Amino acid sequence: MLYDNYGFSVSSLYALGFTSGAITSIFTGAIVDRIGRKKAVLVYCSLEILINYLEQYPILTCLVVSQIIRGITTNLLFTVFEAWLVTEHHERKFEDTKLEIILRDSNILSNLAAIISGYIAHCLASTLGPVGPFVGAVGFTFLALFIVALTWCENYGTTKSVRNSSLRCHLGE
Repeated sequence: MLYDNYGFSVSSLYALGFTSGAITSIFTGAIVDRIGRKKAVLVYCSLEILINYLEQYPILTCLVVSQIIRGITTNLLFTVFEAWLVTEHHERKFEDTKLEIILRDSNILSNLAAIISGYIAHCLASTLGPVGPFVGAVGFTFLALFIVALTWCENYGTTKSVRNSSLRCHLGE
């Protein structure tokens, strides 16, 4: 295992991110439904920019903070985008078959984007060194933030009245 000067392993940093995600996953969805999906995506992009900025420096505190935040952003990534899409689709009263096609095609495009971004990260690492992919991620994430801010409409979760907003109530729904 790779350890830094403090005896902290890389795998410990990853485990910290997963633990952070597990803890925050309990209430992330409820918060997103209240603040709105567009705002949540803007928060996601802003936090990802911060993470990729922090990970450019070999400072343990920066890496620890970035992994804690990454747990939160992972929850946002796997909930907010599709929740926004499905809500918009239903509000605009499109056919359900079109939603299936959009979700299928978005999965294909997501995989292609991963391949392309891997190639771009390789080129940036070759040009700028080990921090190159993080520098590129900051730029591309800022571009995504800009596009979402200008083009997305806001939508929220269900509007039903919730009498008891305790954690137990949310877990039972």
